[in-house]
Amino acid sequence: MIEKTDAIVLRVSPYSNTSHVVTWLTKSAGKLATAVKGVQRPKSLFLGQYDLFYTCEVLYYHRKTTGLHIAKECTPLITRPRFRSDWRAFACASYIADLVLRSTMEEDPQHEVFRLIGLALDVLQEHGPKTELLFWFEIRLLHALGYAPTLSRCAECRKPLPAVLTEKVAWASHGILCTRCASGKSDATTIAPDVRAVMQRWTSDENARIVATMRCTQAQLQILQNLLDALVRTHLEITLESRKIALGMLG
Repeated sequence: MIEKTDAIVLRVSPYSNTSHVVTWLTKSAGKLATAVKGVQRPKSLFLGQYDLFYTCEVLYYHRKTTGLHIAKECTPLITRPRFRSDWRAFACASYIADLVLRSTMEEDPQHEVFRLIGLALDVLQEHGPKTELLFWFEIRLLHALGYAPTLSRCAECRKPLPAVLTEKVAWASHGILCTRCASGKSDATTIAPDVRAVMQRWTSDENARIVATMRCTQAQLQILQNLLDALVRTHLEITLESRKIALGMLG
C-alpha cells in the first residue's frame, strides 16, 4: 500500500554502500523507518531531498508484514539550514529528536508530538539555542504523552496548594505534594515558588515562542535541570547522553 504523509527526520543510518534507513516522525502514522535505496548514487532522485531535522512530504510503500517500509519519493518542505552551521543549535535539535525517538512507539500516531517537535525546531531555527527551550520541550512532551506533572494541587490528596509556599515534589507520585502527603517520602525534594511558577507556565502554554522572550536565572535553570531530569527518568525511563551534551554546550 502506498502512503503519503508529512514527516520530520529523526535519524539517518547507513543501510548499505548506497542506501540509508531514515527514521521519521510522521504526521499521520507516528514513528516509522523507511529504506531509501540508492540515495548515495550520483544520479539518485533522493539527493538533497532529506537530512536531519527536515520536514518533508514522503511517499512510501507501507509493508503490512515485517521489514522496512520503502521510500518512493521525498520532497523537502522545511529544511532549517541553521542546524548545518550552528553547532549549539544542532546539539539541541539532536537532543529533541533523540528524546522523541526514544519515547515514542513504532507506528503509534502522535499528532501533538509531531506538532510539538516541529514547533521546537522552528523556534531553534529562528532564535537560536536556549536552555529554556529544551526544558519547555521536555515538559510539553511529557504533557503530550500523558505524564504532565501536577503542580497546582497535591498529586495524592488533590488538595489545592498555595502559590507562595515552598513545597515538596516527588515525581514517583506524579507531582507536588502537600506537607502531610510528603511526610516520610525519601524521594521528595523541595521546589521553590519561582521554579514552580515557571513549570506551571510551561505546562499550560503550548507556544514555544514564549521561551524566546523568557530568561530564567542560572539558579532556576540548575534546579529545573535536576527536576526535569528526574521527571524524565521516572516516567519515560530513559537517560540520554544527548541531553548532557546539549546542556554542556549551552553552558
